[in-house]
Amino acid sequence: MRNSFLFRRAYWEFIKTLPKERQLKMITAVLNFALNNKMPQEFENIEDSIGFAGIARIIIYDNKRRDGRLGRIQQPEILLDKTNG
Repeated sequence: MRNSFLFRRAYWEFIKTLPKERQLKMITAVLNFALNNKMPQEFENIEDSIGFAGIARIIIYDNKRRDGRLGRIQQPEILLDKTNG
């Protein structure tokens, strides 16, 4: 479970092209996936399925980059604590 994620303009550019009744479903699916790692139920429309798959791939990529960056930042602090503790 995450507390935050990067929401890119490209996500919104895709979502806002959907009919209003599908926009909420897509936004909810993206938020549940990004924050709770929960895959949505199948979409009724193939366009939505493909769009979500693209967004999900970018979210996974961003999360891996962020986790890697945070790991490198936190590692020296852990080593410092062990040597000074």
